[in-house]
Amino acid sequence: MSDPQNPRSSLHSSHIPPPPPRPERRSGCLRVGLIGCGVLLLLGIVAVVATGIWWKRNSPELQAEAVVAAREGARFGVSNDEAACFEQAKQRAAGSMTVAGSFSVGAYMRTCLEFARQTPAFCDDVPPQGSLRRTVEWQTARCGDDAICRNVAQVVQQYCTGGRIKRPASDTVKVMTDSVGIFGMPPPAGGTAAEAEADSGTF
Repeated sequence: MSDPQNPRSSLHSSHIPPPPPRPERRSGCLRVGLIGCGVLLLLGIVAVVATGIWWKRNSPELQAEAVVAAREGARFGVSNDEAACFEQAKQRAAGSMTVAGSFSVGAYMRTCLEFARQTPAFCDDVPPQGSLRRTVEWQTARCGDDAICRNVAQVVQQYCTGGRIKRPASDTVKVMTDSVGIFGMPPPAGGTAAEAEADSGTF
């Protein structure tokens, strides 16, 4: 308490700093942040579960379509080169932008490239898959703003950086067996793996 008879005491008391702000506001913001993180985490879990349920319901159909697409890709690749496979895959992708379509186009493109003749400079300057910046630059140089082309180019990148594996034309009769091994699916209606082995080598 200041002394009214002492002006120095009164002056000193007028310069006392205000009390620090209460911490309740900060703890309130922290609480809101924790609730927001919890909501995001819950939404992420729901999304993962929903994706798993969707895949379980649709994977047999997707995989069966991919097996058929792989056979078609091998058939086209046997008589064409890698550049033709790329153009054909882009046309197929343009006709179907669904998840099932993308899955089938990937299978088609991969087997097509494996059976196709090499195109000069087709794999030149293809960056490693782990290099994001170089991948974006390469896709831009190859496809511009064409999203369909960029999606197909991802398969080209996997193929070129994975050793550019080639399979002889005689292996076309084994594509069905290979597809079953890759996708864990029974052969599509119309033939079995054994029947494919006994086939003449064409589709």
